[in-house]
Amino acid sequence: MARLHQLRRQHGLSQEKLADLAGVSLTTVARLERQPYSPCRGRTLARVAAALGEEPAAVLARTHMI
Repeated sequence: MARLHQLRRQHGLSQEKLADLAGVSLTTVARLERQPYSPCRGRTLARVAAALGEEPAAVLARTHMI
């Protein structure tokens, strides 16, 4: 998810720091950034979004290029 990567960078967080804040593994954050969202990852995505101070829908939103 490009949006997750963008939000993480916007908040000045490394993948490691975001994983720590969300209580998930580094591998999980990397996988979420690389692969399309899967509904079975809903709770994980919610934890990551909360660690960013965002709503899950904001993380799923497409990045619009101008």
